[in-house]
Amino acid sequence: MAGVGLPLLMRFRRALADAVFAAWLGAGRAAEPTLSLALPDIDTPLQRALGERSPDLVPAPEGGWDAFVLAALEKAVTALREEHGGRPVDQIPWGAVSRVRIAHPLGRAPELAARLNMPDEPLPGCGFCVRLATRTLGASERLVVAPGHEPDGILHMPAGQSGDPLSPHYRDQQRAWVDGRPLPLLSGPAARTLTLVPERR
Repeated sequence: MAGVGLPLLMRFRRALADAVFAAWLGAGRAAEPTLSLALPDIDTPLQRALGERSPDLVPAPEGGWDAFVLAALEKAVTALREEHGGRPVDQIPWGAVSRVRIAHPLGRAPELAARLNMPDEPLPGCGFCVRLATRTLGASERLVVAPGHEPDGILHMPAGQSGDPLSPHYRDQQRAWVDGRPLPLLSGPAARTLTLVPERR
């Protein structure tokens, strides 16, 4: 099963960060319960705190840091299993956690959802990968090209290049984007021609 272990690792990281930084955010959370630590890189201060093991940061000092870390791991395991119907964590692949959900604003209407929204499916990558992907954030396009080597360039984007749901190009690039399969940058021979004619008055 691809990506087994990564869901637990990511959840454990989050549980550790929440617990370690709770001491720093305690007074602020008393005034504003939704306060969270939004750093672009939480790993650097988290690793430093875990490396130094300051007794001031352990919420339950009687067990020390080892018990503290183990409690965070157990919390991560419990939460992950609850979210996935009690499945053992070694049977939860990354694709069960990381999914692509691209929805058109009008796609909330059930009768329009199938035509306007892209399929809800597993997506490789994460917020720390070269192939950036989270539930709400992903690459709007992937482009690789060098000047003078345009025929070797690649480009792909989610959905397709047309914003018209009736167009065959509304979703024709979605599969390649999800699979990470490169498409040629250059368009190749014309398959269709559109002629714009001015309105007669």
